[in-house]
Amino acid sequence: MSSSMPMRKKYEMCKNFREKGVCKYGDRCLFAHGDHELTRRGSPIEETPKKTEEPTVPKEDTTMV
Repeated sequence: MSSSMPMRKKYEMCKNFREKGVCKYGDRCLFAHGDHELTRRGSPIEETPKKTEEPTVPKEDTTMV
């Protein structure tokens, strides 16, 4: 997996990897290839921070009262 790709949460073991020991999808597989890749549901993992928008500055009221 390239360093620019965020780590994907994998909740289930790969059937092909579990039964045959190989998976043609390799690092691109959506399923875990061992306990080290398996994520428990509800457990915190490192995620890339979500991009936030810049806070908007309120415009000054230029109307005369």
